[in-house]
Amino acid sequence: MNPGLSFYIGYRYWRARKANAFASFITFFAVSGIFLGVAALIIVSSVMNGLEGQLKTRILGAIPQLTVHTDHSFDDWQSFKGDLQQLPGVLGLAPSATTQAMAQSADNISAVQLYGIYPEAEKNLSVVAKHAYLDAFDSLSSGSYRVLLGSELARRLNVATGDKLRLLSGDGVVYSPLGPVPSQRIFEVAGIFEMGSQVDAGVAFLHYEDARRLMRQSPKQIQDLRLFLSDPFSAPALTPKVEHLFEAKGVEVSVSDWRDSYGHLFAAVKMEKNMMSLMLSLIVAVAAFNIVSALVMMVVDKTADVAVLKTQAGQAGYHDDFYLPGFSQRPDRLGAGPRGWHSGHPQYQSAAVDPGDRRIGRRAEVTRAAGTAAAGAYRHRHSADDPGRHLVPGHSGRPGRTCDCT
Repeated sequence: MNPGLSFYIGYRYWRARKANAFASFITFFAVSGIFLGVAALIIVSSVMNGLEGQLKTRILGAIPQLTVHTDHSFDDWQSFKGDLQQLPGVLGLAPSATTQAMAQSADNISAVQLYGIYPEAEKNLSVVAKHAYLDAFDSLSSGSYRVLLGSELARRLNVATGDKLRLLSGDGVVYSPLGPVPSQRIFEVAGIFEMGSQVDAGVAFLHYEDARRLMRQSPKQIQDLRLFLSDPFSAPALTPKVEHLFEAKGVEVSVSDWRDSYGHLFAAVKMEKNMMSLMLSLIVAVAAFNIVSALVMMVVDKTADVAVLKTQAGQAGYHDDFYLPGFSQRPDRLGAGPRGWHSGHPQYQSAAVDPGDRRIGRRAEVTRAAGTAAAGAYRHRHSADDPGRHLVPGHSGRPGRTCDCT
C-alpha cells in the first residue's frame, strides 16, 4: 500500500473523535511511562557517571596511580622518563616514598598515609598542588621537616599552619631492651590541602628526602617511581607494558596501582551504576510492552474499518493506517469535521469505483457491522424505479435499505 496514503488516513483518523476511550487511556499512560522511564534512565546514568568522574579526580588524583618498585635502586631514574612518556596515557613520573604512620598533636592522634614527593617534579602533574592553600605545596623542602595535611586530618588533630606535630613511622622501627621503638620526628605544618573526598582525612605529604629519613633509609636512594596517568582506569592495561619496558633494560621491578587501596570503592560504584541502569531499563521495557498491547487493541478494534477500506478497491496493508493514531493517542482531540478521515485523499479521487462509494465519509457512511459482514461484498445497486437512488444490500437476514447518496 502507498505509505503516503497510510500516513494520510492515519492522520485523519487521529484527528477524528475517538470511540474507544479506554484504548486512548492505555496508550496515553504507556507513552507517558516510556517518557518518564527514558528520562529517569538518562538522569540517573548521568549522575552516576558524574559521581564516578568526581571520585576519580578527587581520590585517584591525590594518590599514586601506578607505582614501579625495585628492591635495589634506580640510579638514574630520569633515563626512563622518555621511554615511559611514550606509552599511551602516561603524563610523567617522579620519585615517591610511601609509609603508614601516626600523627600526634597536643590534642589528638590519628593514622595517616605519608607520601614523600619532590614538589618541583610534581608541581605540574599532581592535582594536590592546585588544591593546597597559600602555595604550601611549594614550601616542602629537604631538611625543613614540614608536612602538608588534608583539611579533615588537620581538623581532627586541631592544628593549623605553623603548628607542630609528631609523626611516628612503622617502617623505621628499631629494637631496644625496652622493646620496639618506632621512628619519630617533630614536623611543622606547612599548610593544608582540600580535595573534597576521603583523602582529606588520611593523607599527608612531605619532602621525599624527609620521608626517607623518617623511615631510616638513605635519602638519596630511589626505589619507587610514581607514574601520572591521563586516565587512572587505564592502569591495569599499562601494567604489562611498563613491566616489559623495564625488563628490556635489565631492571627487575614490580608494578602496583591504585586498585590495591581504593579498588573496592570503585568496584562498588560500578556495580551500583550497572544495577540502576538495569532496573530503569526494565521500566522502559514494561512501558514499551504497554504500547505494543495498545497498538494491537487498536488494530483489532478497527477490523471493521479495515474491511470497509478493502471494499473500496484497496489492497492489503491497511493495518498500517492505524499505527499512527495508536502511537499518538490523545483523548482530548475533537473531530476533524464532517468530511470524515479519508474523503479528500487523491488516491480516492482517482479510484475506479462507483462515485457513491467515495461518499462513505459523508451521508452514505456504512456502519461497522455492515462493513464486517460485507468484507469485500459491499456494493451499491440502482433502484429500478429511480436510477438516482442506490440500494445497500442487507445482512443477517434483514432486507435491504435505500441509501440517499445522491
